[in-house]
Amino acid sequence: MTKDDVDKLVKAIEERGGSITLHDPRVSQVQTWLIGLVGTGGIVALGWMASSLDSLSKAVTKTSVQIEYMEHRIQRLEDKK
Repeated sequence: MTKDDVDKLVKAIEERGGSITLHDPRVSQVQTWLIGLVGTGGIVALGWMASSLDSLSKAVTKTSVQIEYMEHRIQRLEDKK
């Protein structure tokens, strides 16, 4: 059968209210679920990494500000002597 023959057959079936669902026999239902789970796991991992990087960035910024404050405080104390 050629592609045109298949297209004509599908069109004729759809005109009479039918439908055709194409399924690749090389991919089982279990494989489909596993692929979905792996994809979902990847998205969750990326979200967790983004959250962790955001937390790390905030912690580094806070520490940097604290160090700067302590350096200025030490400098003020030394200037008073």
